[in-house]
Amino acid sequence: MNSLKSKPAGGLRRKIKGLIMFFLFVIGYGLYFVTRKSENFFLELINHIGLFFSAVVLVHFIYWLLLKKEEQQALEIKVTNAVQTTIDKIIPAYQKWGFNGLHYPLDFTILFDKLTQDDELLWLDTYAPALNSYLPSIYEALERGATIKILALCPSCEIVKYRAQEIQQIGFDEDSFLDGLKNFIKVLGRYPKGIKFPGQLRLRLYDNLPCIPMYIQCRAGIPIIGHTSFFLGEASEKFVHLRWTYKDGGMLERFKLYFDNKWEGCKNDYIYGSKVENRRP
Repeated sequence: MNSLKSKPAGGLRRKIKGLIMFFLFVIGYGLYFVTRKSENFFLELINHIGLFFSAVVLVHFIYWLLLKKEEQQALEIKVTNAVQTTIDKIIPAYQKWGFNGLHYPLDFTILFDKLTQDDELLWLDTYAPALNSYLPSIYEALERGATIKILALCPSCEIVKYRAQEIQQIGFDEDSFLDGLKNFIKVLGRYPKGIKFPGQLRLRLYDNLPCIPMYIQCRAGIPIIGHTSFFLGEASEKFVHLRWTYKDGGMLERFKLYFDNKWEGCKNDYIYGSKVENRRP
């Protein structure tokens, strides 16, 4: 209803504006016409002012009547084309690659809350500074029978130094990065004694390039949803994350393949849970 009312109102305003400009033009031209033959200095001044005023109003009227509408139409076309170009880029990205939007920041609890029995979460990162805040969600997922496989950076490898140097945050240095990484591994090793979860928590440490942070939920071996981020000049945990859904031949399949190859390339394997005997790093 508002859109229907606005059109007549806009048309009325346009007519009123046109009448005002026409009236101003008549006044200006009238002053010029009446004083055009006068030799009095004051009347000559009014004559010139009237001519200038009527000319300015006429030019503005022609622009408003003819050119402004064309400019508005041209602007609308440009905006429409820009929107269409954006849509043309986003929709194929979804259809072909499975891109499904952004999370900022990512609530890490959703990674575990969606896990059901026999689901797998593939987790590749350097480490997670805020692990304690969502450790209860991890245990709840394990109680439901899910398996969580974590690839974390090996504390003794050279990559620790290089990644720590990349992060440009106040109060952050190589020592704090290494301490955080060691504490992350230690916290994972505090698997509750005497609790027999149906699920399984597994940790392997890699010493090569970290690639990108990725968290992939798999069901029956098929990656169904994933989140990825970037290693830039700030900690990735609170940075923007891309969300992916499964598409045949899409990015999730590639992410999972990369994770699987990296997982198999690790010589260590720390397992916590009821399926096998606990082994702690």
